[in-house]
Amino acid sequence: MISYLKGKIILKKEKSVVLVANNVGYEVFLAPSTIEKISSSKETSFFCSPRMRKDLWEIYGFSSTDELNLFEFLITVSGIGPKAALEVSSIGSIDKLKEGIKKDDNIVLSRLFKIGKKKAQAIIFEISRELKSPQNEKKKIDEIAKPLLSLGFTKAEIKEAVKKLPKKIDGLEEEIKETLKILGQRK
Repeated sequence: MISYLKGKIILKKEKSVVLVANNVGYEVFLAPSTIEKISSSKETSFFCSPRMRKDLWEIYGFSSTDELNLFEFLITVSGIGPKAALEVSSIGSIDKLKEGIKKDDNIVLSRLFKIGKKKAQAIIFEISRELKSPQNEKKKIDEIAKPLLSLGFTKAEIKEAVKKLPKKIDGLEEEIKETLKILGQRK
């Protein structure tokens, strides 16, 4: 299986490039934003995800492992194929997509809806379901609890405070600050 390619780009197309690695030319499909950034005849490398369909073998390339991981996640969503997943993968990472959906980020959502309303809704539904999963909630509580436990708060107090957090908070540091404010109001 091909998971990484490094070579010289000899041809740049609308949705793909031809990359020569060890005298073999590989057509690598890329997100539009990645194609814009690269130039022909320059050595470059991609993390790859090969896909087989009936009689067709395609390689999808990514400039980072975050994009690759997002792509791999997206193709598991019902109704999302590799072409749509490639388009969305240019958002960057799974975490960035989750944050964008959680905060109704216009930039992230506009990129998402480029693939069509139904497909975008399927992705939003899957991410929302994952965000609400008990595992994700427990992980969030554990991350917030680490510094607060050393201040003398109990796990139960922290858990109750986390449930009261506003939905649109930016990052772990802000979540800890807000949890501390909530806990401070109780004492």
